[in-house]
Amino acid sequence: MSSAPTRPIEIPPFQLQPLISDVPPPSNTSAVIRHRSTGSGDFFGTGVSPLDLFSRVTNAAPRPSGPSRDAQQASSTQREIVCAQALNKDIFVGCSDGTLMRYTAKEEDNYSGDPYHIVSQQVVPGGKPIDRIVLVPFLCKALVLSGGTLHFYTLPSLDALPPAQISPLRGVLTFSLDENALRVHPNYPTTSIDEKGVNAIRLAIIRRRSIVVFALGDRLRQLG
Repeated sequence: MSSAPTRPIEIPPFQLQPLISDVPPPSNTSAVIRHRSTGSGDFFGTGVSPLDLFSRVTNAAPRPSGPSRDAQQASSTQREIVCAQALNKDIFVGCSDGTLMRYTAKEEDNYSGDPYHIVSQQVVPGGKPIDRIVLVPFLCKALVLSGGTLHFYTLPSLDALPPAQISPLRGVLTFSLDENALRVHPNYPTTSIDEKGVNAIRLAIIRRRSIVVFALGDRLRQLG
């Protein structure tokens, strides 16, 4: 059996550059970036997750063999990047101390320094590590899972939705969204299941003893 040789794919010249070299520390401690989870984010439609382009950066000084009390306290308050998602010119970052940050691309075409700068940061209620971030562009919403609670934010500003509109869901192990609706153009979702014909997407909430399906639109409505 023989096979015809394949032409190698021609890759144009490119340059790898860290997008975010550091995160603001919670206090006077150092910040450590850990590539723990990439999620399902796509970097500007290239198929590359933004965390795949992050460089491992740390400002932490070498520790002595016997860590002091101050060093132990600093270790307990270190901030780590846990997950991230990208949309257009923004990168949304979730940290181990519950901090949710939004970075946006600098306007000037300057390759010196970081191409992104932080524009907002906040701590999710409870201050637990942020396990997952999922963006729903055509609904202008971001779903953030932290400490078993699913929070809902607006895009791109990351304003928390008022409980009168959508209350956080508690006791959540994980969740799943209709992937087909997430892949299409933001203005043309494939799923419209709201009873009033408003754009919506199916959201499955997995709890320890149950799975509940909702229609997520302007509001949250349980199905079935």
